[in-house]
Formats: sequence, structure tokens, C-alpha cells
Amino acid sequence: MTDKTRIIVLRNAMTEQSARAMIEAKKTGPFRAMMRAPPKEDVHVHSVRLVHEALIRVSARYSADFFRRAVHPIKVDQNVIEVVLGDGVFPIRSKSRIRKTLSAGRGKNRVDLELEEHVYAESEGVMCLDRHGGETGFPYKTGTGAVEPYPRRMLDSSENVRRPEIDTGVALEKLRVKLRGPPPDGMRDLREEFAVRSVEEVYAPVYESRLVGPKKKVRIMRIDAARKKML
Repeated sequence: MTDKTRIIVLRNAMTEQSARAMIEAKKTGPFRAMMRAPPKEDVHVHSVRLVHEALIRVSARYSADFFRRAVHPIKVDQNVIEVVLGDGVFPIRSKSRIRKTLSAGRGKNRVDLELEEHVYAESEGVMCLDRHGGETGFPYKTGTGAVEPYPRRMLDSSENVRRPEIDTGVALEKLRVKLRGPPPDGMRDLREEFAVRSVEEVYAPVYESRLVGPKKKVRIMRIDAARKKML
């Protein structure tokens, strides 16, 4: 298990000039209503700023060893009325009058064996959360060319850093619950293990623009500067 958090800052692939050009080209979109957008001259770009927004990405392996109740149906000959297994006696399933008539002299009887299963389950997974703690996708590459070589220095020099509002322990617990899934009925003697593989705090560069449109309505436009895409 690891408790070390790796800090990653994604490389900004846009200049402020190119971000402003994209904003200028698309600035009427947020004010579109009834399939119509206002004229460009009616929308003013009030401000543009670069922020670094945090994502938390965690990966782990979960395993569980437990016993659970289970029913295993089996087919037996038609003249069998019950099955004895150890100390248990299991009668055949009851049939409706119609089924008895249709299966007279042929077919099989069915018996439900109520047993216990010894289960070992294992799963691995990755989860990404936004800075508020909501699960989100992670469309980024984190190879050498896609990240800043000195992430802490970059964050220290940034004027606008939006750090996570949750700690990594909350993110890991969300992943553990997801990997575990709902416990089965009749489970007992649960022994589980949760092994953390990695914990990453990833900061994505985002150009954020405040727009003022008709009737002084305000909208916020955001650009993912690592992928050069509108958010």
C-alpha cells in the first residue's frame, strides 16, 4: 500500500492569444436561445485567465474471501421425491396441477440445493474525481511530453490554483466501495484486502473567460488548454 501522492501538472498546449481567438470565435454560443445566437458585437469578453484545476486519480486492487448462501438447482429422475445431502434433506420442487398432467410419466424433477459457497473475488480499478469529489473521466495522457517537468514549481508560480476540496482518503474509499460492490445476501466471515497502487493529484490548465452578453447576462466559457477543446 502507498500513501505517497504524485503531483502532475499537464502541459499547457495553448497561448493566451490562441485561447482568446477561440473564445472570440465561439463567444455567442453560451447566449444562444431558441436556436438563435446574438450578434458578436453584443457579446463582450470581460476577462480571460489561466487556472490550474485539480483532479484526483487513484488506482487499487481489492480482494475478498468469504462464505455466502446459494441455491443450486439440479435435475433428478421423475421418481425421486427428495435428495439427502449430509444432514440436509431437499424435497423436489412442487408442480402445478397442469405441469403434473403434462409431465406424467416423463421429464425430470427439480431440486433446489441450499448450500454455502466459499468465494474468493478480486478486482482492480482506477477512479478519477474532480476537485469537488464527483467521479469524472480522465481523457489526458501523462507521458513525459504531456506533463510539466517541475510540477510543484509550476503550481507555486501559478496565480490561480484550484486544489481538491476532498482529501485522497475520501477518493480511495470511493474506489474501495466501487470495487467491492454490494455485499451478497447471507455473507459471513468476510476477509478483505485493499491494496493501493497509485494516488495522483493532476492539475489541468484551463482558460476561463467571463462573457457579458445582451441584457448584461454573464456566462463563463472554459477551454481545456491541454487538449485545446471547449469544456
